[in-house]
Amino acid sequence: MCNCTPRQKLIRLYWLGTFALFAVAIARLVMFTPNESTMGAIQKIFYLHLPIAIATFLACLVTFVGGIGYLVKRELWWDDLASASGRVAVQLCSVVLLTGDARSSARFTRSSHFWMCRWSG
Repeated sequence: MCNCTPRQKLIRLYWLGTFALFAVAIARLVMFTPNESTMGAIQKIFYLHLPIAIATFLACLVTFVGGIGYLVKRELWWDDLASASGRVAVQLCSVVLLTGDARSSARFTRSSHFWMCRWSG
């Protein structure tokens, strides 16, 4: 074991649980959701992409509110709130960009013959 404080152990347990639940969510997504008739299996990425995009916008809104709160009140906790939510927004935005890229690149490779025929004639 490690010489961790109870708080550090709780934080590690929290992150272990978070990653485990995320893995369960992805497994359930793959196994239990039906394939869409037009897009196929790649459509399932929307079940992760859209909620993460919404959470990104909410984190950016909290960053904005925290920044305005700090400018008006000059209290340090507003700045801490803006800083923390800004970090979360960057992390969530990177996940949105990765899932959006996976969706678009898979769609392009699958249907590129359609687009090339359409553009060429």
